[in-house]
Amino acid sequence: MNPRTSFGVYRIDTTTGEVWRGERRVGLQQKPYQVLLALLKRPGEVVSRDELRRALWPLASYGEFDDGVNTAIKKLRRALGDSAGSPRFIETLPRKGYRFIAPLQETRGKTIAVLPFANTSGVANDEVFADGLAEDIINALARIPGLKVMARTTVFALKGRREDVRKLGADLGVEHVLEGGVRRAGSRVRVNVQLVSVPDGWQLWSQRYEGELSDTFQMQDDISRAVTEEVRTRIGHADYGRNERNA
Repeated sequence: MNPRTSFGVYRIDTTTGEVWRGERRVGLQQKPYQVLLALLKRPGEVVSRDELRRALWPLASYGEFDDGVNTAIKKLRRALGDSAGSPRFIETLPRKGYRFIAPLQETRGKTIAVLPFANTSGVANDEVFADGLAEDIINALARIPGLKVMARTTVFALKGRREDVRKLGADLGVEHVLEGGVRRAGSRVRVNVQLVSVPDGWQLWSQRYEGELSDTFQMQDDISRAVTEEVRTRIGHADYGRNERNA
């Protein structure tokens, strides 16, 4: 079984012991999770009740095991929106065991590249601001567990290339690309940011940020934090804020 596997709208990450539906973590207690894991390791096969008892309830009496496994299966079905009468995931074979019936798909790790931000003002100082902002976003995104972020030196080697973002993303081997541009008028700066899906070229999200360039570092911090949260919401599933606070 692959450490990251999807079934239906759910995905499981055995490296963290978590189950997700989209960007929402599914609350599963230890025993239901262990039962799910046992079934996923043998998709399409019957996992007998006796096998579950030996693996997960080795010291329990038969009565305690019956109560335990029945409760675990009920909680698991409730968490997955499944039912015994019309199962989509877990099929019960009376007096025999259980079988996981949904197809499994391997889930690749999330990948993204932050392209150098374009300086549309043509002012040298704005180039420094644009480069620093892209670097701050790269560093912030790299703190999201499970998200692989292309290194700065790799993406900045593409600086100045005006090609289809799908080709740039494919050349980098990533699923998503974040691109943007910086424009200044007097002391005000406008930053446009777009998140693009590499396989199909769809723009998944865009935002415009504006402010006074009185404190360059603070503005870069504010924008990188806001962008990171948006990316986390759309393609990541980690709690960036929690990891930032614990750093």
